[in-house]
Amino acid sequence: MSLVNPRDTLLVAGGSVTVQNQKLHRWFNVLANETDISQSEFELDTNGREIFRDTHSLMYAIGSGHAGRTYLVRRGNSLFEAPLSYYSTPAKWDLSPGYESGEVGFSRRVDEACLTCHTGRVQLVLASEGNSSEQNGADFSVSCENCHGPGQQHVKERSAGIPILNRLRRAQPGVRSVQESGDTSIVNPRRLQEWLADNICMSCHEASSTRVLRPGKSFSDFRPGLPLDETAVIFAIRSSQEASRSMPLQHYTSMVASQCYQASRGKLGCLSCHDPHSEPVDPASYFRQKCLACHADADCRLSLEVRQARVPANDCAGCHMPKRGLREISHSTLTDHRIVVRSDEPYPADAIAQSGTVFGSLVHVNAIPGQPDQVPAVTLLEAYSALVPENPSLEGDYNLALDRAATTNPNSASVLSKLGWRCYKHDTPDARIRAIAYFQGSIARDSKSAADYSALGDLLLKSGRSEEALVVLRKGIALDQYYPRSYKLLALCYIALGQYKEALDAMRQALDVFPEDSSMRNLLRRAQLPQ
Repeated sequence: MSLVNPRDTLLVAGGSVTVQNQKLHRWFNVLANETDISQSEFELDTNGREIFRDTHSLMYAIGSGHAGRTYLVRRGNSLFEAPLSYYSTPAKWDLSPGYESGEVGFSRRVDEACLTCHTGRVQLVLASEGNSSEQNGADFSVSCENCHGPGQQHVKERSAGIPILNRLRRAQPGVRSVQESGDTSIVNPRRLQEWLADNICMSCHEASSTRVLRPGKSFSDFRPGLPLDETAVIFAIRSSQEASRSMPLQHYTSMVASQCYQASRGKLGCLSCHDPHSEPVDPASYFRQKCLACHADADCRLSLEVRQARVPANDCAGCHMPKRGLREISHSTLTDHRIVVRSDEPYPADAIAQSGTVFGSLVHVNAIPGQPDQVPAVTLLEAYSALVPENPSLEGDYNLALDRAATTNPNSASVLSKLGWRCYKHDTPDARIRAIAYFQGSIARDSKSAADYSALGDLLLKSGRSEEALVVLRKGIALDQYYPRSYKLLALCYIALGQYKEALDAMRQALDVFPEDSSMRNLLRRAQLPQ
């Protein structure tokens, strides 16, 4: 990540670029001048007049620029993704990943997990629910410490000329050494056990189906050389072999499903083929030499003549690790890290399960080898909670996980919240009473979820407790002003109390924060019509 350079106007032809999303009937504009680069979202009526325009200055750029860059804006103390990204291969601006299908605007919040992988060792000031984050004294770019760990002790010892071997002799009994030998004041991934070295890469390059923090942890707690599983648990859906092939950032689970990996007995790893410090000038030749470290040239069944005729020539990875387009990211391709004999080779049966420990419908892919695999009930619950919206077949597993977590962690704010949402969906008088109690319990235990406040306000409003609802909704908006549903419920609450001026003010406040909200704009228009 880097600060946006206002003079980097080469990306903006003539100082301005406009992109239309015909599906949403929206326009997006990038405007550059000597002091600022901004993006706007706007809508036009049938006469070409602007219905609204929302403009924000770009503050941070995400990405090296090799594939492209996505941009962040700051709203208060929160960071949000901008709707347009620059894609290097076609050399054009287009909608950012995920913006093609929904009305997002400048409302996609950037969370800690995003910043941890796209920046250096950042210091985060977190707002509500850990979602909203601003950097303080940040090491913006991905740097040495992302892979080698904090370097302060290393610099101190090398500056003082302390011999490495002497330091090894002074190591205190019982202190875990993550390296087999060498300078233990800094992590050298090549001196780690293969699985620990892979954990460093997996921390950003293996998303699988979902990753969940262990209780009390944040993503920035991970330190290279220590098991990633001590900070975050990565889960894959066991039955989604084919679906997983279309998902980005599943490099490790794909590699594990390869015959090459299985034949190596775990010795094949990320560093077997990749040098994190440099990009090969001739990738086909570079990776071919990596393949020939284990294979012989004669192993290839294609003739040299056929191989040389391809572009690029004699490209092992091109045949056995083909690139594929990404439905999630426009104008982008990704190398499939499952090494295959033929490009149409079927995915191995239950291959996902082979990559880790099975927990019902999920596989824990970054479990520590040789140790009992223990995943807290609340961690498993968070995993199912993240997956159910896109995978309704997991609803039964989610409910079982919720019942178990309610027994093991009955006072958890997160568990109480999920119990509340389960009752909220049924909308019967009894379920409403129980949902109110659960949400009140979650908020009393310092829930940072604006959605909890909104749901509780809705339930109180439906129960005729409008004064209580008003207090809760105001607190929710104070906690997180970028949760849109709170404003609509606040307006309805004022209407229920007969406070119509305040209701109109709540609608206008919502449009100040979310000018792209057409439903709120229509609601305000109807409310202002003569009665």
